[in-house]
Amino acid sequence: MKPDKVQAQITRYIKFGLQCFKKGQYEDAERNFESALELDIANPVVWFNLGFLHMATLQFQKAYDTYQKAIEMIPEFYEAKYGARLASIAMGKQNFTHDEPIATIDGYGGSWFRLGVHLHSKKRPKLAAFCWNRSVEIDRTNSNAWFNLGIFYQAHGSDMKAEEAFQKCLRYNTTHIKSWIHLGKLFASEGRFLESKHAYEKALDIDSRNVSARYHLAMVYLSQDKLDRAEEEFLKCLDIAPFHVETMISMGLLYMKQGRIDDSTRILRQAIAYEPENAEAWSNLAALYHSMGLLDDAVRLYQRAVKIDPNYAFAWSNLGILFGQIGGLKQAEEAHRISLMHSPDEPYLWHNLGVTLSQQEKHEEAEVALETALELDDSLPQTWYQMSIVLEHLGKHDEAIDAYRRGIEHSN
Repeated sequence: MKPDKVQAQITRYIKFGLQCFKKGQYEDAERNFESALELDIANPVVWFNLGFLHMATLQFQKAYDTYQKAIEMIPEFYEAKYGARLASIAMGKQNFTHDEPIATIDGYGGSWFRLGVHLHSKKRPKLAAFCWNRSVEIDRTNSNAWFNLGIFYQAHGSDMKAEEAFQKCLRYNTTHIKSWIHLGKLFASEGRFLESKHAYEKALDIDSRNVSARYHLAMVYLSQDKLDRAEEEFLKCLDIAPFHVETMISMGLLYMKQGRIDDSTRILRQAIAYEPENAEAWSNLAALYHSMGLLDDAVRLYQRAVKIDPNYAFAWSNLGILFGQIGGLKQAEEAHRISLMHSPDEPYLWHNLGVTLSQQEKHEEAEVALETALELDDSLPQTWYQMSIVLEHLGKHDEAIDAYRRGIEHSN
């Protein structure tokens, strides 16, 4: 075969291999790359692409060896060097830290982005983030890579980095509606409601029928007790998506706040009718019955919620409060302890356990639970008041007085 025909055939194999790789057809992709190598064993681009394939299939040692083959042929093949580093990190031979920077080669940003998507689908988010970071190092305008980085940072509690990534996504693509929505959620979680509202409104400017943006805008109004505006937006959600159960559940809470018991009952039962296994709907209906004094019914509904979702910490805690009110203190303690198994960093759950222990005259254990609540958040007046009662029972009179004063301070 003539050299130009050989090169053309290699190009076809690479093209088909990459097409198969994008579709997740890894065996077909490998066959095409291997066929290309049969024609040119010293082709660094083929070795590099084969390295991507091995990374995507979590064969990290093979990926490392393959990238090294590419580097042997072109010592300054920077993308292969980065691939070898990534494979080494994946094998635990290097830490997830930035070593000395590796220069970039234009045109490879999309490839790193796609590898990140493949690795993320294999539940390797940190490796995926390395790929997306490389993608934006090569091409700062890759809005999808910035968005994925934002999601990664948000999931790992790095809100400042998440905000920066979403903002960069929107700098290069102002109509990236998912970034506006996630930015709105981030702002709302930090109490930045004006900015959150602005982000959701920008999303709705792009698509006025986007249910997620409208729903979260309604939730901003609800959190600010702008109940009429919240209801207006929730109703628009249901006009667009009549079976949007999240909206129904939130409307149930809104109607509870307004004292519209019949409307709240109706909408929550409607949510349960559409999604019988929705634990939040059962829990909110239980809360409604609890507020109406229907304690036995509320217990039954909370039990249904935790049967559906055994990890539902707040449903367990509310069930514990109910047991305490009807005299089942041992059941109450058990429910509170289960809630803390699932959300150990929630101060209100420790407070609830402390109250129940105190009611059983387990004052030393109650002191420990309340101390834990205050370590997590020392601005809770009710917890300070409860602590003063417990300390008084333990004969710690001066500390009890101090705890009571702290409660007054935080009440003002």
